Amino acid sequence: MLLGSFGTFFQVWLLSILVGEDLWLYITIQITRFADWGFQKLGLLAQPGLHLIQTLAVFAVLLNNAVYLFVVHLVALLLLNRLGNPIPPPPKWVQVLLDYEED
Repeated sequence: MLLGSFGTFFQVWLLSILVGEDLWLYITIQITRFADWGFQKLGLLAQPGLHLIQTLAVFAVLLNNAVYLFVVHLVALLLLNRLGNPIPPPPKWVQVLLDYEED
């Protein structure tokens, strides 16, 4: 997951160079809007600071990579089992989450 997150940051950096725009700024603006929306829903009259926004942006990248990794492995587990080329079973805590039973 951590390696995938570094890859995402590298992709943002490389695409920023190729496009000529700061894509991290775009991510930051989107996270700022999301945080403002959350603050309004909570009834807070404060504005989120830059440190909070940057932390939320990094957390969003980490969460995105974790969900992507989990979904890819779930699809591989289900699809390859049907094709007769099973992969090793997931860890116990993932089996509990998926209510997975080995045949």
